[in-house]
This record gives sequence, structure tokens and C-alpha cells, in this order.
Amino acid sequence: MKHKKTAKSVLMAVSVASMIDQFNMQNLRLLLSLGYEVHIACNFRKGNTCNEKRIQNLLRKLADMHVVCHQWDCPRSVYSAVRSCKAYRQLLKLMHRYSFAWIHCQSPIGGVLSRLAAHSKGIPVIYTAHGFHFYKGAPIQNWLLFYPVEKMLAHWTDVLITVNKEDYWFAKRHLKAGKVCHIPGVGVSIEKYAGCNTRETMSGNERIKEKAFCIEFQIPPQAKLLLSVGELNRGKNHRVAIAALAGLGRKDVYYMICGQGKLKEKLLRYADRLGVRDFVRLTGYREDMPWIYQNADIFVFPSKREGMPVSLMEAMAAGLPCVVSDVRGNRELIHCSGKEAGFAPGGVRFSADSSKQLANALRYLLGDESALMKKGMYNRQIVQGYRQELVQQQMKKIYGMLKMNQKKKILHVLKMNQYSGAENVAVTICRILKDKHQFAYACPDGAIRRWLEKEQICFYPMTKFSLRELKRVLQTYQPDIVHAHDFSASVLCGYLKKDFLLISHLHNNPYWIRSWGVRTWCYWRMQKKFDIVLTVSEAILNEAVFLKKIKQKCIVIGNPVDTERIVRMADAANTEGFVPEYPDLMFIGRLTKQKNPSRFIRIVSKMQKAGIKVNALMLGDGELAGRCRQQIRNLGLGDIVRMTGYCENPYPYMRKAKLILITSDWEGYGLVAAEALSLHVPVLACAVGGLCTIFQNVPDALCHSEEELFLKTRRLLTSQKYYERYCQKLQKFVHLQEIMQYKNLLGQIYSEEITCCM
Repeated sequence: MKHKKTAKSVLMAVSVASMIDQFNMQNLRLLLSLGYEVHIACNFRKGNTCNEKRIQNLLRKLADMHVVCHQWDCPRSVYSAVRSCKAYRQLLKLMHRYSFAWIHCQSPIGGVLSRLAAHSKGIPVIYTAHGFHFYKGAPIQNWLLFYPVEKMLAHWTDVLITVNKEDYWFAKRHLKAGKVCHIPGVGVSIEKYAGCNTRETMSGNERIKEKAFCIEFQIPPQAKLLLSVGELNRGKNHRVAIAALAGLGRKDVYYMICGQGKLKEKLLRYADRLGVRDFVRLTGYREDMPWIYQNADIFVFPSKREGMPVSLMEAMAAGLPCVVSDVRGNRELIHCSGKEAGFAPGGVRFSADSSKQLANALRYLLGDESALMKKGMYNRQIVQGYRQELVQQQMKKIYGMLKMNQKKKILHVLKMNQYSGAENVAVTICRILKDKHQFAYACPDGAIRRWLEKEQICFYPMTKFSLRELKRVLQTYQPDIVHAHDFSASVLCGYLKKDFLLISHLHNNPYWIRSWGVRTWCYWRMQKKFDIVLTVSEAILNEAVFLKKIKQKCIVIGNPVDTERIVRMADAANTEGFVPEYPDLMFIGRLTKQKNPSRFIRIVSKMQKAGIKVNALMLGDGELAGRCRQQIRNLGLGDIVRMTGYCENPYPYMRKAKLILITSDWEGYGLVAAEALSLHVPVLACAVGGLCTIFQNVPDALCHSEEELFLKTRRLLTSQKYYERYCQKLQKFVHLQEIMQYKNLLGQIYSEEITCCM
């Protein structure tokens, strides 16, 4: 039976909304075209490099695209520890509320917080590094602070995207990410800036626009205009350009900066101090950049650090010669080919801290009109290799690769909240297949939480086991596969079945499955919703009346026996200084009607009456615990039978036991028997359910009555030769399913390589 797939949710996490507006709109459209439901987490309120009007327009545009937006108070400073902790908790809450297939994060602080949160939730991550803070020539404190963090987080990064070749080769050699890719920044729209003409080739309409430009910014028509674009911060280094303007000593050269930021007043005061205040124009954020580029003569880009600058690519597409600082990113775009240091076919490079070099470069270009033309034309040709279309083709491959390698999301659903047979199996499945799939566990909150936290399994607790609570979990986690581990869980999941593969896993064979009743009828009514039915033994398949007509859907899978882990946990007693008792007889399991613990107590009582001294141990808890204690007191066994309650690690006790009795009235598989045998401890069991399959080659281990169980127990405890022969027979003829067999079979089922159809 085929099941319909839903649109999976992905999260794009960046520090500020302006990063979405400037760098990621094409990526959002691409994700939507791939069928994803797209969520955005960023700071829409503070730290943006564009104005409030632009942010509001962005929000409306995202709403029209059906992109879900979340306010994320991500700090931009590495020293904001309190704000970083708050932002981290916001992400965790968001990841708990929504089930994301993967996350695409950007920006240094946002990238760190996103990857930490994603790792804790087991969510795959793409990280785009728009220029590492550690690079050739970077301050030593950058290397000490940022490099160790990035080196560690790279191990938790499925795809690391770099935007320049210098970062790419460094990441390939030194950062152990799942995959390292290089894309040429976010690309540039060639068509948008292709209409920007130089002043010499302007048409009549352009001349009118030029006049309007000169009037708006109060710049003489014949003046030369130097242009910079970027946020007004220290990293963009606009002070050195203002100093170079003063060094030129010309009255016909103006300098314009398009961008907003905290340093506006400081830059104006600095220009005033150098005597060039009248020649500097700070326009704030502008949305008409093609018009601005068209009226500029030289693009000046004095940044101290760059990844792959968008504004520089825009200026090149507009046909402007570029004078840029000699830093990574700029070097890749304005590369030198001649012998003369700093001079390039597309412009000139200068040292970022030298206003004198910048002034000399500007003086050279302003004095040679033909050089301006040639370098502008060259830049238009070179930037063709950085078109948005090429970048989007590469991003589509990256997103497609992650989508193809995406782990399936599997939800285990159980009614009980304790840790016993079925719960043990569910946890084991999560542990052995966690490298292949993404797992979560849902049940009422209880003692199972400790085990899930220990195994680092994502837990969705329910206030009670109900349709409403289960529906909430399914809507939140959005699983590809739901694995229901009991009758009640199977029926509820079947009722809510929509677009996931549903596996009903039956671990038990109580008496009621053998005849028609309310419970068997409910399961039968839901059987059409089950894609696969797993049973742990042939006994369940043969006894359950509701399975007889749907055997085509059924697979007998057995139970996993992780011998290596069981032995390791049994050995933990030695390392922790723990000394278990040496019981002659041992009972282990839930104190429920199914396990019939009263039968075990009666066997011990008969041994005492027969004059055989034994000490007995009962591990487990359940609704019959009080009745068992009362029975022990009534039979005078207080000094003989010890009840310990629930035990997190029973294996040290099991290893020391001389004989383990399984007194169940019914058993789906009999996992306790298999675990005991893996520790070479002999077992006597009632001949029910899956126990008959385990001991099919050793019928002496099966008892058909309480009296037979007592007689065999007495013989084993009184005859050492018989006991040794019995142990040898068990080890020779009982063959258990190893964990790797189980893992391979279940892996094929989850991957839908094995399917069952009606």
C-alpha cells in the first residue's frame, strides 16, 4: 500500500531580516518550488541594514509566498552571552513546536546557535559561511575565538557552503564537515544592472535622470562621483575612503555612501575635521541602486573583511571600474594579472588601512578616462560567471542532495510509560538505526523518560494516552513512518492515519486475541489502515483471529538480542563496585497478570516445604506488587524471597542467578529468556507463545503445568550433573536472533524495500 507524502518543513535561520531580503529570496523560491513548507527565523526588529519600510514590505512579500516567519532575537555580537542563551532557547522551543526536515543557517552567531540546537534535536544542517572571521591576515583574537568553535561545529554540519575559494580550500583541508561546497556568493542579477550606461553613452532620457540625480544629491553635473555601498560600520572601513578623498585635494570629486548604520554621525564629523564635509553624501538605505550606479564614475570598496560582496558584483554588472581593499572576496572578483602590484583589469586593489594607496589609485583612474571605460567593460564580462542563475543551479543541487539523503522521520508510539519488553525493543530500534533515520518516541510521561534521555531519543510526552494528545504529537513531529508497538497504539494511530506509513507491531498474545470481542473487532476495523503488521513470533500470527485474513501484511520479525550490550551492562557491576546477590531462583518482569508472579512465589513455597533451601529474587514492579508482598508474608517467605522493585540494570543480577523461571500465562516472544541465555544463565519457562519458538530444540525447558515447573526446578537445584547437562544443551541447541539480523530486516522495512500489500 502506498502512502502520500506531505510537504516537509525546513527552517532558514539568519541573524537579521535584511539577510533574507538581500541574500536569500531566490533560495526561498527554490525551496518552495521543491515542495517544502518554508519557515524563517530571524530578527525583524533590530540590527537590519535596511529601513523599517523595507522590512514591512518584506513581511508582506513573505506572507504572499506562504512563508512562515518567526521572530528570533539573535544577537550580532559574540559577547552577548545572555542574549545568545535566550536566542538558543527560542530555537529549541521552535524546533520542538515544528518538526523540521533540515535547517539552513547563516551568519556567525546565528550559525553557531542553530547548529547547537539542531545537533541536540538530531536535525541535519546546511551552514552558509559568508566569509569566515578567521582568514589570512585576520587578527589573532579572531583565530583564537572563531576557529576552534567552527572546527568543532563542522562535525555537526552536514553541508558547509563557502562563498569564496580561499574559504573553500581552507574548509576542505581543516574543517571536517559532511560535505564542503563552493558557490560564488548569492549571485547578481545581470539584467537588473545591464541598463546602467556610462555617462558618455547616455541617451536623452538618461540625461534627464542624471539632472534629477544631481539636483537631489546636490552634486554638480560635471563632478566625478565615487560610490560605496554598505552598512555604516567599522568593518566597511569608510573612514579610509573619506581620508583618501581629502588626500586628493580636488573640488570636483564627491563621495557617496549608500547604507545606514550607527557610525553616520561619526563619519560626518570625521569628514568635517578633514575639510571634505561638503563633498560627502550619506544617503541612507536606497532601493534605487541601478539609478545610483548609473550616475557613479568609480566604485570604492574599502572593507576590512569580505566573503563575496554583493554590492561589488552589482557595481561590476553596472560597468563601473572598482577600487577595492586587498582582502579575500575582493581579490577573487578584482584579480590582478599584471606585474604591477595592485593594478587589475577591472580596477585597482589597495591595502585596507592605507588612505594614501587609495588616493593614488583614485588619482590614476580619474586621470585616465579610457582606463575607466576599459575596466568597466571588463568587469561586465567577468561578472557573467557570477549570475544568479548559475548560483541557483548549484543551490538546487545542494538542496536536492540533502533532500535525497534526508533521514526518514520515525515516531514510536506506545501506551505504557514504563520500561519493559516492548519499550526495550522500541529504544533498541532507535539506538541501532539512529545513523540511518531520525527517531522520536511518544507515550504518556513517566519512568521511560529517564531511558529516553539516557539514549538521547527525542521524547514527545502525552498528558494521557488519547486521540487528542496523539493528534497533537503527529501534527508537531510530522513523521514519515509511525511505528505503533501495541494494540491500543495501533488502533489510535490507525484512526488518525493520513499520509504516513503505519506499522503495527504486536509484542504480546493475551487470551482475548483468540476470540472475537470489542478489542479484536476494533483492531480488525483498523487493519486496512496498517501498511505492515509485525509480530514477534509465529504464536501471535496463529492465535490472533484478526490476523488470519491479513497474513499478506504480516512479517514475523522476532526480537533483537544485543548480546554485546547485555554483557557490557552486566560487567558494569565490577566497574561500579556493585556486588549483586547470588539467587538460586529469579523472577524478572512486570508484576502483572500476564507474568503470573504468584506462580513463582508458590514454586518457592513448594521448594521450602520439600526441604530444599533456596533464596529467591524478584525484579520488577507493577499493579500486583502489593498482592505479591502479602502472599510472601502469608506463606512465611519473608526471609527467602526478596522483592527489589524496578531495576534499571538487571543484568548483573541475571548473570549471578542459578536459574531463571518464566511463569507467564502468555508471552509474545519471551525477551527475558533470550537475554538470560545470552549471559549463559539457564531458564525454565511455561510453554506459551514465543517461548515455544525459542526452546523448540530443547523441549525440556518448557513446562505445561505448575507441577511440572516445580519438579524440573527441584531437579535442577538438587542435581549438579543434571544442571550442567541442561546448561550445555541450552547453549548448544538454542539459537537466538542476533542484533545485526534484526537491524538489517527492520532497515529494509523502514526503507520500504520490503512491502506488504493486500
